[in-house]
Amino acid sequence: MAEIITIPKKITKEGDLVVMPRREYEKFLKRLRKVEDRDEKLWRSASKKKLAEVYDKADAIYDKI
Repeated sequence: MAEIITIPKKITKEGDLVVMPRREYEKFLKRLRKVEDRDEKLWRSASKKKLAEVYDKADAIYDKI
């Protein structure tokens, strides 16, 4: 990994500023997108399961009526 420089918050006034080579930054973005895609797929899967549970509970309540 290439050298990364952090500029302190006192100098930038907005928080730490990180300087890194473009290639490293692009690799970082690529990995980040993969993680975000994976997380979105997991979230969709979990939300479908939760929706199915809610429908099952609603059906059970309806059946009691």
